[in-house]
Amino acid sequence: MKKLFTVSFVALSAFYSLKAQTFTDAVDYLNYFNQEFAGLQQFQMDYMSAAIHLEGEEVDEARNKLKTAVDNAQAKFNAVAPFAKDNGLRQNAIKTINEVKALSDADYSEAVKKKVKCTDCFEAELYENELIKKDGKELDKAFNKMSKSIDEFAKANEIKMLSGKDEGDIAIEKFNKVSDYLRELNLVVLQLQYANDKIINALNANDISTAEKEVKKLRTAYNEAKSRFSTVKRITEDANCINKVSGLLNHYEQCVEKFYPQMLSAFDKKGQIINEKVDLFNKNIDKVNNVSAVKLNEYQQARIELLQRHTPRPQQKVFKS
Repeated sequence: MKKLFTVSFVALSAFYSLKAQTFTDAVDYLNYFNQEFAGLQQFQMDYMSAAIHLEGEEVDEARNKLKTAVDNAQAKFNAVAPFAKDNGLRQNAIKTINEVKALSDADYSEAVKKKVKCTDCFEAELYENELIKKDGKELDKAFNKMSKSIDEFAKANEIKMLSGKDEGDIAIEKFNKVSDYLRELNLVVLQLQYANDKIINALNANDISTAEKEVKKLRTAYNEAKSRFSTVKRITEDANCINKVSGLLNHYEQCVEKFYPQMLSAFDKKGQIINEKVDLFNKNIDKVNNVSAVKLNEYQQARIELLQRHTPRPQQKVFKS
């Protein structure tokens, strides 16, 4: 599948031998879970930052550290002995970390292939996006339920809780907001790309009949992508991306209305190019390919800049001499 941007985890195997940990103080018990999730948040931020600003081994290292931290937290929570009048805190913490692990291990390829019968197609992108959003909602539900358990436990044990978001919470919320926004813009772009590629493939195979059919499908894809685009609400953080997608839409409208019809008119009924129209064909194919490449590159660059602008940079490593 075409991937304009993805942040994913890799599955690692780990085995733990832990003794059950018990607590005699309600504050210590509550802090135990808070600290574990705070630690996970930091690993998440480190990976998020590396994925956007770095590449290669440094990204893999951050990803592996996050994955190991999730595995560790899961094993620790399962080993904790419930505190008196726990009010479901431990159970909901376990459910939450299980959701985190399930999401980090998620591989949608088989589910997508089974559902849409293809992997390199827009339908696959669309269905995978639905699965990601569904799993994200399940994780949100788990976190909300755990948060409620924390409040109930604190109230039952007369523990005063501090409210408000820290810098980590704000950074992750901002990243998620931008990522969700870009995911919607990506679908607009991908729908156009997949439809356009089928036309180019048909033309390269000199299959003019198929090319004519695919041009009609591009028109449908354009109308659907335009409708999808109209539902995307620009976020205040974006100063450029949505304009680049608008430019792409305008370009593909020209492809449907002008460039491809003129190119197809260069062929006779037998599918052979008419000598007098070779220049017309070449002129239009250059417009299709060159403008598409430029506008897609501009969108890619705008996406990267948006993500980098709203994702904290990795903490600078200090080396001792």
